[in-house]
Amino acid sequence: MAGRIFINYRRGDDPGNTGRLFDRLQETFAPEQLFIDVDNIPPGLDFIRVLEEQVSQCDALLAVIGPRWLDAADPQGKRRLDSPDDFVRIEIESALNQGKRVIPVLVGDARMPTADDLPETMRPLARRNAVRLTHERFRVDTQGLIKALQQALDEAAAARRAQEDSARRAEEEEKSAREAAAASERARARAAAAEQARLLHAPKPRPVWWLSWEIITVGVVVAAVLGLTVWVAFAPAPRAPGSVEPAPVEPAPPKGTVFKDCADCPEMVAVPAGTFTMGAPLEEARRPNEGPQHKVAFAQRFAVGRFAVTFDEWDACAGEGGCNGYRPGDQGWGRGRRPVINVLWTDAKAYTAWLSKKTGKSYRLLSEAEREYATRAGTTAAYSSGNEISRGNANCNGCGSQWDGRQTAPVGSFKANAFGLHDMHGNVWEWVEDCVNDSYNGAPVDGSAWIMGECGGRVVRGGSWGNNPDFLRSAYRNWYTTGFRGYFLGFRVARTLMP
Repeated sequence: MAGRIFINYRRGDDPGNTGRLFDRLQETFAPEQLFIDVDNIPPGLDFIRVLEEQVSQCDALLAVIGPRWLDAADPQGKRRLDSPDDFVRIEIESALNQGKRVIPVLVGDARMPTADDLPETMRPLARRNAVRLTHERFRVDTQGLIKALQQALDEAAAARRAQEDSARRAEEEEKSAREAAAASERARARAAAAEQARLLHAPKPRPVWWLSWEIITVGVVVAAVLGLTVWVAFAPAPRAPGSVEPAPVEPAPPKGTVFKDCADCPEMVAVPAGTFTMGAPLEEARRPNEGPQHKVAFAQRFAVGRFAVTFDEWDACAGEGGCNGYRPGDQGWGRGRRPVINVLWTDAKAYTAWLSKKTGKSYRLLSEAEREYATRAGTTAAYSSGNEISRGNANCNGCGSQWDGRQTAPVGSFKANAFGLHDMHGNVWEWVEDCVNDSYNGAPVDGSAWIMGECGGRVVRGGSWGNNPDFLRSAYRNWYTTGFRGYFLGFRVARTLMP
């Protein structure tokens, strides 16, 4: 039995029972399987992301609820649970949104909270079956809890194995689809070249004046001269011996072109080739992982999803047997044209594999460099709109939209950037291909994905509806483990274009 158990509790709320529970669990589980405190978060780190990351590494969360858990107040007299920055709330919300087993543990004379007692984002907790620990029956009560935890850890281990198998299949399918698309392009080019060569070397019809030389008369000489003149005028230009005219290939769409490869496919925008400076300057108060700045050059254009992939597009994939049949939850906000959320990095890869196979084109996730290049769209300021986020033109916690800090917005709710791409700032974080690195030292300079570093995590870009505007900066880098799902996390796709 492997896995980890996260013990969530509020300091000062019946700490004796929490400590006693921890000691009891240590009789069955190894010390490294029990996680009880998030202390000493280093200065400058986003504590919400740190807590979410810690929860993501666990398979079950025990929410220890004591008598003062529900009504505990801060020094200003405000209920702690009503603060989005409350550690207890963040941990429970994160576990619920990641699909972890969440077990309320009632101690003392605590009562199980109702949905009306809780902030909206915590209300699913009220539907979780609780375990009550009493002083008189403590060992018996905890034995039932231990059995439930053992089952949860076994189920999580089985799910991890299935996920690894699924990721391996998705990777193989994506590779096969790319190879099939490339083979199709090569075969088409060979066929075009063969046809061109056949036309080039086919015998030309003899001029009419060669056909009846027996009847040539002096008068026909004039006609012969005229025929020769016409033949010279229309004869093909001479070619070097053995040369063959290049085979025609599918031209890349002009920059800014919006296209779709199938009815259920995402809309794509052709992004121009070019060079840009990646990373943030020092005067932008950049984070350490946003430097050093460096030039990145894209030798040829590529296509980027006009929007993040939507629920409609994801559901089309699942409906056709792709995407491992997974149907992510929408948090009750609606599906349709909202960005798909609650997807792993490997889920996103499964979608691009399906899309490549369906269309015969090379779909993939963006590289981190492509994502920043497409976000900036020729700009150099903190945001594509300037050094401040444009009011009412993005969805974040403080951007001035009707969805701020509450939920996702339908894609395309805000105007596009200079490349014709929507929602590059805010709404949902977007998975990209790159592994995690703590600086740009050694990063590729050709725009390709950086598949070195900590590849158990992958980079996300763009910021979300729940973040403040700083997280939405063009250069801001974040990451999650590949096994993390969140209601603020989606993706968009890229497509390789022929030169």
